[in-house]
Amino acid sequence: MRKPTWVIFDIGGVIFNSDTAFKDIADYLKVDREHITEKIIEYLGEDELGKTTFEDVWKNLLKPFNKQHEYKKVIEIWWDVKRWMADTKLLIYELNKAGYKIAILTNNWKGMGERILKDTKEFLVMNTMFQSSVEGLRKPDLQFYKLVEKRIGASGESIYFIDDSIKNIEAAKKMKWQTSLYLIGNGDGKSANNLIRKELLF
Repeated sequence: MRKPTWVIFDIGGVIFNSDTAFKDIADYLKVDREHITEKIIEYLGEDELGKTTFEDVWKNLLKPFNKQHEYKKVIEIWWDVKRWMADTKLLIYELNKAGYKIAILTNNWKGMGERILKDTKEFLVMNTMFQSSVEGLRKPDLQFYKLVEKRIGASGESIYFIDDSIKNIEAAKKMKWQTSLYLIGNGDGKSANNLIRKELLF
């Protein structure tokens, strides 16, 4: 394995435990979690290109349940500090200390980036962040990956990409990036993080 220069993280399902967020929101609303996740799929894609705010997504999601008045509480539950996984935070610290450059590559809705930066300023020491809602491109569009390469001045095996989506990983492989398919598992990401540590730190 060639040692990369950049380590690029996805957010949801890698640093931020969105699975527990959906569960806790469904429990609070007393609705089936599958209904929530099915509805969220409707707002993936074009809505992540800067057309829709995170708040509007939740307002629309709550309409079928007649609970749109709950959107502020739902957003509060979503951004609970416990969502940021402790061992992944440690991994980022370790990678930064080892001299790797850190970036974020995420599909998100308008306004999420500001909240991410606010909530992670104590631990997420990164060089840059790429957001679908800002760039008007989203994973797994190869143009998004090419934009990343151009901005950071690196390509191919000099980039190590961590994501929980097979489609996003396959796209990165087409760019010759090194990759790690992230699986949170029962240990809140520790097994996946240890595999990354084995490849990049040991």
